[in-house]
Amino acid sequence: ELLLAAAYVSDAQYNRNVPFETSPQAIRLYHFYNHWTMRAATYFFIWVNLALALFEEPAVFPLPFLVTSIAEVLCLTAFFGRLVHFAKVTPQKVFWKDTKNICVMVTIVV
Repeated sequence: ELLLAAAYVSDAQYNRNVPFETSPQAIRLYHFYNHWTMRAATYFFIWVNLALALFEEPAVFPLPFLVTSIAEVLCLTAFFGRLVHFAKVTPQKVFWKDTKNICVMVTIVV
């Protein structure tokens, strides 16, 4: 119950409004989801994904196709992993109704 209280206080402190499961495992996953290292990793992969525009054809500094493809697959895997992590934290009914999650899934597929 202390972890649940800490999660509620943290959400209030950082102005987050995420409905999450209240089981002990889900709360631990929620804390890990909001940890600064997870956010930093997400921002890193966003940066890598955007930087690929400099290295894919037509590019300023062209790299081999395989290198850019591997980097893109790694980025998509990270984004998908973050989405799955979020799905494990939130109730399924809420997760599938959230427009943001649907947009992320469509973006990954396309």
